[in-house]
Amino acid sequence: MFDELLRQLGNAASPFSGFLGDLWTVWSRDAARAVLKARWSWKKLPEELVQQAALIQRQVQAAQTRGEIDEQVNRQLGTMGIFPGLAGSSSAGFGMDPDRAMFILFMGMIRAHEGNPPTSQGMAQLSEDVLRGRLDPVEAIAATAPPLVQQQLAIAVQMLQLIGMYRVLQLQAVVQAAFSLPRERIPVLLPEVRDI
Repeated sequence: MFDELLRQLGNAASPFSGFLGDLWTVWSRDAARAVLKARWSWKKLPEELVQQAALIQRQVQAAQTRGEIDEQVNRQLGTMGIFPGLAGSSSAGFGMDPDRAMFILFMGMIRAHEGNPPTSQGMAQLSEDVLRGRLDPVEAIAATAPPLVQQQLAIAVQMLQLIGMYRVLQLQAVVQAAFSLPRERIPVLLPEVRDI
């Protein structure tokens, strides 16, 4: 009875309903599992997710452009001896809860690519080890990146750890591993998908 009450409370707090609501509940505990379930049953994802994901992507790009313009203006003001404060946003340009925005982006990508988002061959080879916990997801991304990107990623990892944002990179790396797992291996990792 207590488990049923907790489930109902969790559903009441979910911003989504139906299959997407179920995925959101799973996402909050295990993003990779939610991605694998979504890939397996991609036809159950609402088609509107593709448009919602595109809108969020445009918002992020607009926020990045504004940030670049602000940076240029601040640099010019700095040359005149004026040093304005740093502008920033905790939503990273999403205009909503970043976790919810990332969920919509990833689910929209799954829907747009009919359950098989683009990935690299190298990541596909490492994905099962990442998803079974035998390999760190960020290390897998680094191992499959070109040498120049590996150097940049090493610096980014250190910076993200310093500012407390490493979890975002880990989440993206885990999702990339779930995107990369060959489709026929999904039921091996998640036998319950056969019943979906």
